[in-house]
Amino acid sequence: MSTIGYQEDLVDPLNAFDLAKGQKRYHNGRHLRKGDALRLQKLSDRAVVYKALHDPADTLSKREKKRLQKAGSTGSLDLDVQYSLNKQQRWKTVNTDSMLNSQCESEPEVIVVDRVITPSHLSANQALNVMNVFVKEGDAISKLSTKGKGHKLRHFEVALRERREIDKDEVQPARILYNVVQPHPVPGVLLGKTQRKNTKGTWTTKSRQTNYLSDGAESESDPGVEDDSIATSAPSSSFTLADFVVGATANTKSNRSPRRSVAGVQDEELKKKLPTVISQIKSPAHSIPSSTCNKSLFEVIDVNAKLLCGMKFHEAIAFLEQERLSLRWVDENKVMIDASYLVKNAPEEPVHQPILVLFFELHENGKVLRVRINTNIQYKTPMDSEALISMVKRQKDFLSLFNSILDFIRSLRVRNLDIPAKETRFNKTPANFSASVNGHRLAVEMERMQRCDDYEMQRWLRAMYDAENSVSLDMPKTSFRHLQSDEMVFSKCPPCALNVMFRNDGNNYEEKSLICPECTTHWCRLCSSEPHWPMKCEEYRQWSEKWEQQYYFDKFCMQPDEELLRITCQCGRIYILPSGSAHNTICQRCKCRYDKTGMMCYDYACWPYYPRLRKERDAEGKPKDGYKVDVEIIPRVKLIAKDFATACTEVRNQRFDKKKRLKFEELALAAEKVELVDLRKTALILVENCTAWVYMHRSETHLRECKSSVSHLFQQFEKVELELERQSPTLAKEIDELESAVENVIRTFCEHARSRSEEE
Repeated sequence: MSTIGYQEDLVDPLNAFDLAKGQKRYHNGRHLRKGDALRLQKLSDRAVVYKALHDPADTLSKREKKRLQKAGSTGSLDLDVQYSLNKQQRWKTVNTDSMLNSQCESEPEVIVVDRVITPSHLSANQALNVMNVFVKEGDAISKLSTKGKGHKLRHFEVALRERREIDKDEVQPARILYNVVQPHPVPGVLLGKTQRKNTKGTWTTKSRQTNYLSDGAESESDPGVEDDSIATSAPSSSFTLADFVVGATANTKSNRSPRRSVAGVQDEELKKKLPTVISQIKSPAHSIPSSTCNKSLFEVIDVNAKLLCGMKFHEAIAFLEQERLSLRWVDENKVMIDASYLVKNAPEEPVHQPILVLFFELHENGKVLRVRINTNIQYKTPMDSEALISMVKRQKDFLSLFNSILDFIRSLRVRNLDIPAKETRFNKTPANFSASVNGHRLAVEMERMQRCDDYEMQRWLRAMYDAENSVSLDMPKTSFRHLQSDEMVFSKCPPCALNVMFRNDGNNYEEKSLICPECTTHWCRLCSSEPHWPMKCEEYRQWSEKWEQQYYFDKFCMQPDEELLRITCQCGRIYILPSGSAHNTICQRCKCRYDKTGMMCYDYACWPYYPRLRKERDAEGKPKDGYKVDVEIIPRVKLIAKDFATACTEVRNQRFDKKKRLKFEELALAAEKVELVDLRKTALILVENCTAWVYMHRSETHLRECKSSVSHLFQQFEKVELELERQSPTLAKEIDELESAVENVIRTFCEHARSRSEEE
């Protein structure tokens, strides 16, 4: 945009406007075709001038607005009345100088807006683009102009603020606009034509698809669509094809072409260039047919940069530098991360093309972090997009932001499969594998765990034998499973499929769980389920089949007439809730509310679901909008004795209650007893699993010692929890007793397990 001073010899846009219908028009030295000339004549008939009150911030009172309307009716032009420039030859008498000088001292500032007619907007004058804006500054008249097809009025308002050095936070003042609507001065732009070179090197003219309306027709386009798109997505000028070009090297210089003043022309040129370079682009679709038929997931989300938690941008990205991430710095404020290997459906799935590419970029002097998500998959349901945006904006730190995106894309890829995903313990109960509910004392130390790939695993196994006496063959790792010895143990993380190994060193780690060094997940290396010591894998399978059917009935303390519902949301999240309190439950992933009619409906900030309009719709008898979800009634069963079920339910509720856990951790840190955090996890999981073990072996004799040790452990834990809340001086003594109680339980059940193995 350029700002220039008004001069005496400057041609006024109204005086230069040619409205002679019989005059021949020329284009590139030749007469226009008859159809084009007819269109230009129709457009010239729609040239008008009208006066409008522009008050976007609503600073004027109703009385002041009425006064301005009354004052306008006594002048030459009334407010909001369109006057044809052809009739009475107004284009000769109405000019910029006279309109700017019509301002009174008590009235708002007057500006003249030169709008141009485009093929897509012929009747909605408020939505027309602006070519020039004339303002009066003292005795001189200044002109703000642009090239191309023009800009929206707010573009000039921002430039006027910068020119007058007005703060961005200051309220936009009210103004009186004299809108002069004319056809575009360039016939090629007005007629919707472009010129390009063909394969022979000659210039050819190609007409764009236009919809010229008659004089009385109304435009069907919504003037608010463009404003909404700008508010919800990033500007197109911030996207470059270099973000997806294969083999692009890191460069601090931008490959972007010089910035043009018209955003619409940039979008048009981007669309023209796309088919010619589609074979070189790592776009989510990866092929021309799929890019024209399907819409792959591509989101641009702006979040507050405070989630970096005071760290510098490079320091935050350093936490993500892992072996299976391809990281490339575009410049000092922009980084590209290829996380395709972290969202595979299976470890053996080949990656021939990028699956997930993320861009993190700082904007507005480091106040805004822009996240660009590029994948080759599609949304499963319409609500998935809002669920992703809501999930990203809820994150509090950078690491959780990155992991939440991986979890969402991984689950979305599983849902997009034609075949159902393999039912595993982790898919069924992912919360049981979390580090927040499992202690480190019952697992192998994380320092002993090492990452390993297939090649490293095979190399280590082959090194066990003499290379001269053995034949080196390319064999899959499954062929070496029978060669696993007590020295080196291999396993695979259930959620992230990371291959891990650790050296046994002669110690018995067979019954201990493992901890993933990447995602901190706890699992049993023998059956890939959640930690379940002292129960064996088969015993835990039998226990979980009964326990999971009965736990929810005991958890919710359900009434005899209530039913237990399994609700499967459209986003894939499953909720198990009692029928009496299931309604008004909000899905944590897609933020939809479950109602009594068995539908999931949007809950907040989405018309027509806020109360006032909801009542109006109900009064009009309109049906409720939403998605019908699958609801399954779980039969009520009692498979476990009451004493065992009650004890396990009470302990599990404490393990998975987030509020109690966070409160306990806060009190432990305040008392400088950090070791209590892991001790609490260990004590609770021991009480739950040992109680289940006693139930599975209830027919055996000599279990009194086991029962008493487990009961004493839970009582001691409750005592420590109470003393911690009171900040009692005897807290250290109670913690020592809890430590000894934990050791006693572990020793007792280890002895029983050893004696049983000897008998077998």
